[in-house]
Amino acid sequence: MTGHVEARFPRTPTLHANGNSLIHTLLTWHPDDAHAVRLTCRNTDGQAVTWWFDRQMLTDGLTAHVGEGDIGIGPVLAEDPDTGDVIEDPHHIEILLRDPAGIGGNLSLIYQKRALHTFLNRTWQQVAAGAEQYPFNPATLFEKGTA
Repeated sequence: MTGHVEARFPRTPTLHANGNSLIHTLLTWHPDDAHAVRLTCRNTDGQAVTWWFDRQMLTDGLTAHVGEGDIGIGPVLAEDPDTGDVIEDPHHIEILLRDPAGIGGNLSLIYQKRALHTFLNRTWQQVAAGAEQYPFNPATLFEKGTA
């Protein structure tokens, strides 16, 4: 059976310059656009905004910090209580949404690594990593006469 994959996070912890809170987030993936993961954030007023990013980026972000543009993903950095050193939290992943306009500031969302891995496993069961296909032929996209 194939179809879209969803993971609902009704109480996602956030870190923001205006204060920390809990918001509803939703991760979705569709096999007809297997490269893309959609992250929808809904505030307490019900307003929603959706960010799209590469499924491989989320995969890579489970073990290392990735993303230099509007989205960054990686293990949460925390202070070791014994040494004071900054270390990676092995159980939590941060998805950092950077405001491209620089108006609202950045939003940091914290997820359990296990939950993101479960979401990704469900997508890989339908379309294995590396087996994604484009809904168009990139080689012919810019041929003469293509609108």
